Amino acid sequence: MDWDMIKTHSQNYLQSSGTLPLAIIQAASYMQTRNKTIKSYLELFISDETRTLSQPIREVGGPERAVMTTWKVSYEAIEKVNSKATKLLDALSFLSPSEIQEEITSMDKLLFFADQFEIEDALSLLQDFAFISVFYTVNQIRAFRMHRQMKLWTADSLIDVEAMAKYAIDMLSGKFEQYSMADLAYFTTIVPHVEALLQRSRLQAPIGLDLDQAKLLCNTARYHRDTGQFQIAADYLDKSYKLFEKNGDEKLILRTLSDLGVLAERKGQFDHALHLYGKAMAKRENILGEDHLDTLTSANYMTRAYSDQGQYDKALQWYTRAFSGYEKILGEEHQTL
Repeated sequence: MDWDMIKTHSQNYLQSSGTLPLAIIQAASYMQTRNKTIKSYLELFISDETRTLSQPIREVGGPERAVMTTWKVSYEAIEKVNSKATKLLDALSFLSPSEIQEEITSMDKLLFFADQFEIEDALSLLQDFAFISVFYTVNQIRAFRMHRQMKLWTADSLIDVEAMAKYAIDMLSGKFEQYSMADLAYFTTIVPHVEALLQRSRLQAPIGLDLDQAKLLCNTARYHRDTGQFQIAADYLDKSYKLFEKNGDEKLILRTLSDLGVLAERKGQFDHALHLYGKAMAKRENILGEDHLDTLTSANYMTRAYSDQGQYDKALQWYTRAFSGYEKILGEEHQTL
């Protein structure tokens, strides 16, 4: 083995890469995975660098250019082997790169995969090429990290932004549909991904995703409400309410009205809470009917609001109204009565 030659090629690559650890790690991962020599990689690197700079994703120079080129060489190699892996990487680029829990990549939301085994294959390939790294949280939950520069270049290279944003929103929305105060610690790990996604969406404003974003805003607002971040919760609920109105979804409009009422109640604004609950109640009776479960939920909110104000006679009237409705729909022996 000609070690002088290896040393020469290594020094040439280090000079080209700007000695950036990220570029070096990604190049080494490529060479190991693809069984390439330093010399052959350097030739590919120089060729791709020239091609990349002729059609830049963004204006770059110096060290950042080296990272971009190593990213592009590896990304194109993965695309040839498993295009679903790059699609998964595209979707993950909408999230916070620091702690992506394995559950987020579950099969129920990533419909472009045939099964969970395909997802594992894609994740393994991304790990082999150093796009992501695997670690275990303090609770021994498997999770992934993506270097921020890798996230940046992946995000900048997207062609179908709306489709990838849709996948990212679906991945997160499914988690918050099961939101419970009992699992606040778990949802604390999910919220940074929601924030990253919403920030990205505001910057690029994908067309046609208003309703999806509104649902995510509304669900995440409950977390912020229960952790005492009332202003953020209010902002999210206001935005989701406007988006639901824009899309004409009456059921979600009324749900958001009720959530705004709960928030007002938590803030001690009992008159405003009663106003919002009453507004939701009247609309639900008109649209859904007196004995619909959502209408009865509003009746329960009215009970609580009047009780908070010490108006116990009115609270009892609304409690009786709700109880009679539940009894009629669910039966006298139902466990919730």
